[in-house]
Parts: sequence; C-alpha cells; structure tokens
Amino acid sequence: MSERKPIRPHYDVVLDFTPLRAAPEAAYVLIKQTFAICDSRCVPDDAVALLHDLRDDALTPRFPPGSDFWIHKEACDVVVRGSAFAADGRAVTEMNVLVSVGSAVKQVRVFGDRTIAWQPSGRPVFPRPEPFTEMPLTYANAYGGIDPRMEMDPPASPEAFLEFDLCDYPGIYPRNLHGKGYLIRPSPLPGVQLPNLENPEDLLTVERVFALDPARWYLQPLPWCFDWTNPLMFPRMAYLGLSPRFPAPLDADLPEVRAGFVPRDLFARGALDENEDEDDQAEIPLGFYQEASLGMQFRDLAPGTPIQIDGMHAEHPRIAFSLPQRPEVRVEMEGQAVNADIQLSQCVILPDRLQLQLTYAALVVDMPRVFIPGVHKHIPFRVAIDGDAPIEYEAPTPVLERLENGGRHA
Repeated sequence: MSERKPIRPHYDVVLDFTPLRAAPEAAYVLIKQTFAICDSRCVPDDAVALLHDLRDDALTPRFPPGSDFWIHKEACDVVVRGSAFAADGRAVTEMNVLVSVGSAVKQVRVFGDRTIAWQPSGRPVFPRPEPFTEMPLTYANAYGGIDPRMEMDPPASPEAFLEFDLCDYPGIYPRNLHGKGYLIRPSPLPGVQLPNLENPEDLLTVERVFALDPARWYLQPLPWCFDWTNPLMFPRMAYLGLSPRFPAPLDADLPEVRAGFVPRDLFARGALDENEDEDDQAEIPLGFYQEASLGMQFRDLAPGTPIQIDGMHAEHPRIAFSLPQRPEVRVEMEGQAVNADIQLSQCVILPDRLQLQLTYAALVVDMPRVFIPGVHKHIPFRVAIDGDAPIEYEAPTPVLERLENGGRHA
C-alpha cells in the first residue's frame, strides 16, 4: 500500500470488514481526529493519517507499535511521546515528569547519563548524573537491556541456529530488551549505563543492580515510560501464550500482578497454534491489543476527562486540557442507519507539538446481510462524521472481474 493521506482536513477515516480472509462477520469504521492544544483547549488541527495499516501484508514489522488498526481494544491506550525538558532551559541532573489522566497519576524520574563505576572490591557505585536540558522518554532509556556475559548451549544444528530467537538468550531482560542497566552476574562490567528513566517509587539501587540468577529477572524494577510497548515485551507477549526463557510466577511475586496491571490468568491461553489464522484478530486475547505502557490503559475514558502533563515542553512546564467531545458518527448500510458501538481506542499526546490524536473504533456486528468484498461489486456502506458529507466504502474489484481482465485491476 502507498503512504496513506487523510480523507478530510481534520480527521481520517477507514471503512472495512472483518475478518479479512473469510466471510465478514462485522463491519468497522476507524476515525482519527487531530487537535492542537491551545490555552487548555483542544481545537481541530491538520489531520494525521491513520497509522500502520495492519491489512498491508508488507507492513514491517508485522505488528509495529502504535497501530491505529486494532479494532478489538477493551480499553483506551493513552500514550505520551516526547522528551523531558528542564525548566527554563537550565540544565539539571534529575527531574520528575508527570502525566495525570483523571485521578490516575504516573510519574517518571528522569536522570542524566550515568555510567556505573566499580570499587576495587567489585561493588558498583552510582555516580552523580550528568546535567541535561532534554532527555528522550523512550524505552531505550528505561531499565532493561542484556547482560552479554551469560552463557548458553549453542544451537545443535544449522536448522536450530536459524530458529534461534533472541528472546531465548538467558541474559535478556524480558520486559525491555532495548533498555539500560540490567546485570545478572555479580562482577564488574565496564561501560554499563544506568537507566535515565525510573519509577520514583521503585528506584534501582546498588543492592539491586545484580539479578544474580537469570530466572529471577521478574524481581528487578519495571521499565517506566509513557511510550508504546512492542509485542515482544513482557507482559504483552504473554497474551499470545509466549513465555520468556525463564517463566515468571503467576502470583503476587510478580510486580505486574501485585500492582493490578495484569490478571493472574495471564497465561491461561496457550501459544498460538501455527495453523491459526493470524489475520483473525478476535482469536487473539484482547489484552494483547493494549499497547500503552503499564498504568496507561483506561476503560471508559469519557469526554471532559482532565489530562495534565508536567515537564515535557521546553516553554510550557505544564500542559493541561480536557478530552474533547466524541464525534457524532452516523453509519449507514443500504441507506439505513445501523447501530455502531463507538469506542475511544487510542489517545496519543505529543507535548512538544502541543498536539492530541484520538482514534475511535466503531464496530457493526448486526449487518443487514452479508457483504463480501471481492465478490460484491458495490457495497452500500458509508459513514458521516459530525454532519459532514458521507464517506463511502470503496469495494475492491471483484475477483471474477479481475479474472476477466487477465488478473488486472479494473
């Protein structure tokens, strides 16, 4: 697929059917609105296109973080992307960044760069952080990474080598492969950087630097951020039935369970069967679709919910606004209005741009009859947003017509 362009000046829309490669059981509408944050108000801004179209088989990676095309979310993902900025541009060695959504508050302690020093005894020393005026709030700067000193048996055959998965390496931190500071062996390792981002209530300490046993990785600090997660980060991977090399417990010893971030039956579903249809999103446990960071997923996030962000704009130490009203959506099939369950699925905030992006998914499960793209030449399916002119579903060229044209699209 070519790069997508928004359909309307202040929003983008996609209409389609699901599942993709079978008789459709439902229709859906995706709506992405873009707003500028001005003096605590949200005003319509130039549209940003719906991102990462999962219908595109050439999409790489197959499930990139932050796709707008998940249609089965149970909660709204709130994601805040950007950097921490020192107030008035005066360099600091550490600061707190805060995001509040309604009554929920999440803070990140932001440190300047630090490289572990080592005493002659081998004991680690945390040096004073280097001053900074801007620090990217990404998982690469959060706790995690790899202890490269761990040994493992080499693959027994060329086939096994080709099937080797980096997640099988015993030195990896399953919650965040790309972070900083994860060590297992209790001995010095030159050049190890400490994380720039931490949970103020669970800071990494000298006493916790070493996990000591690769099977005890789950007792180490959680990576703390506001950004998107990816499918191979624990606990998100567990919703697919995938497990780290050393499985985590399913009781209160797991910090994610203790904090209420994940259910105790996280591993109730086994690994996906290789014969399952990967395109049938409904076959995947719903928790997998939630891509926001821990503590940033909200059910029934209502219009008017206050949101506040501290420390993520160079000139505005605090950004505050309320969620706008939901769009008025009229979905029609065969000229008649149909019921559509409209849910806010994503709330993406870009503080440095003073921009808010909201993605809504409207699912139609009671279709008047079965419509099959690729079979029916015309499908009377359309949507109108806030009273604007309707947007029509564009049915693909029917298979028989393509065959009659020698396989070419009409």
